[in-house]
Amino acid sequence: MNWAGNLIFVLFYGLLGSGWILRGSFWRKSPVRPAVLLAAFWLKILAGSAYGLIYFHVYQTGDIVHYFQDSQVIYGVLANNPAHFLEMTFGFSSSGQVPDHLLYLDDQLRLNWRTQEFLSVRINSVFNVFTLGHFYGNTVLLCLFSMVGLTWLHRVLAESFQRHAGVLALAVFFIPSTLFWCSAIHKDSVTLFSLGALMYSTRQLVLNPRFRHMLLFSFGAFLLWNCRSYMVLLLVPNLALYTWCLRHPGPHFARFAAMHLVLLGLLVPLSRLSPAFDVLGRLRAEQEFLLNLKGNTHLPMRPIGDSAADLLANLPIALDHVWLEIFFNAPENGFQVLAAISGAMQVLLLLVLVAGWRWRRSYAPVLAFCFFFSLGVMLVVGLTVPALGAIVRYKSSVLPLVFAVALVGNPPSRWPEWLPRPRLMLKESA
Repeated sequence: MNWAGNLIFVLFYGLLGSGWILRGSFWRKSPVRPAVLLAAFWLKILAGSAYGLIYFHVYQTGDIVHYFQDSQVIYGVLANNPAHFLEMTFGFSSSGQVPDHLLYLDDQLRLNWRTQEFLSVRINSVFNVFTLGHFYGNTVLLCLFSMVGLTWLHRVLAESFQRHAGVLALAVFFIPSTLFWCSAIHKDSVTLFSLGALMYSTRQLVLNPRFRHMLLFSFGAFLLWNCRSYMVLLLVPNLALYTWCLRHPGPHFARFAAMHLVLLGLLVPLSRLSPAFDVLGRLRAEQEFLLNLKGNTHLPMRPIGDSAADLLANLPIALDHVWLEIFFNAPENGFQVLAAISGAMQVLLLLVLVAGWRWRRSYAPVLAFCFFFSLGVMLVVGLTVPALGAIVRYKSSVLPLVFAVALVGNPPSRWPEWLPRPRLMLKESA
């Protein structure tokens, strides 16, 4: 690996991104101080670089290594055959198979063109053009990409809870697990961008509709469908109800709870109408696929079943897998020890925050959206994913939503005096 070249591109795009954050009109619309945004950006760069060092130079294997190596194969044909580069980077086929004239490239790849994992290869192929194929330069670009999504997410939350804008910045930008796991060249950076884009554009389409908001919504949905399609399926009903709630004040948590109970009752009847609505079948297929990945199973999994009752019986186990198993399973290395400590601190902090919650009859609807959507993601992950490392990473992408919900009910005015005031994170005019 060319360390000098990597350092040059890290500094170049790091400084370029810093200049944009300090001077760009996009960032001026955020209530967060530019210095705070800048700190979050560089923490992400450090976290993503540390992640790369661990997997690229210690383990010398892992998804991010394969994503980047496959993107290098595709980037390698750009100079002599740009048409093939474009086809492999942006192309699709109705059959899902790589066209015959591209098989010479496909045979060199570890990942399959038709899987969602290939999105990371595509994105790195694009970034390679701007970094000349330097891994850590790509990491910086993805950190900036996800920072845009997190800033949209914070704006949505801050506009709904202006008194909590400072503490919400802590939840959105500075959760250690999210900083680390979602700053590498995994799909999680794209997930954060897409969630921020979809939440922001949805709110704008209701309150201040513009054509650009529709384009942003479409782009965010396209990216999320190609990296985490199950999230799109969870988003559809939640965003629909969120949109309606923006126009109709009321007990939003009760509305979201009622909708999810109705959807749960419809799972089996809808699956009999059409395979397209067979949610339980999709969950079973995903669980079986992941269980069959050799060397990637750490947790005992119960069958999904074929009824709503079976699904309900499995939900406590799913939450146990997501929240508790990370520190109940004996760690095998120092990396897993750190993940276990982080997981234990998350549970402890959530318990403290929930114990101090001041319940009100009606919060802004985005809070109910964050609660039920993040709960849905965690249940799907806990039901289908047997690998603890993957569970930790998938959970990290929705932790900002989880802690936003927990923190809104605990205003900083009730914090001990020795803790820093989150208000310091905001611009004076915010």
